Amino acid sequence: MNRYKCLFCANIDFCQACHLINRTNHDPHHTDQHLLICVKDSTKYSQALLLHSRSHIYHTNRVCSSCFMDLIIGIRYTCSCRIHLCEKCEFIGLDDQTHRRRKINRPN
Repeated sequence: MNRYKCLFCANIDFCQACHLINRTNHDPHHTDQHLLICVKDSTKYSQALLLHSRSHIYHTNRVCSSCFMDLIIGIRYTCSCRIHLCEKCEFIGLDDQTHRRRKINRPN
């Protein structure tokens, strides 16, 4: 069954049925304008690094080249083309997958 994960709200994870109804009932901070990603195989998603708490890692003076988060919290990825990605954008594959990436899991 497909699942839908909000890119902005860590606690928003909808099943197929909830995705089809009013999505703002689950969290007052979640809006219909927030982007959701569809996770086709939700059994693999539960093992993803994205779900582990990385809130203590702050990358100051770095902006995500995809979602423009101006303080990257969590794991940061740098690419051979000199872009920076937060872990959410890296997880959904918003950069060229053939590029070499470096995973940075320590605060700068």
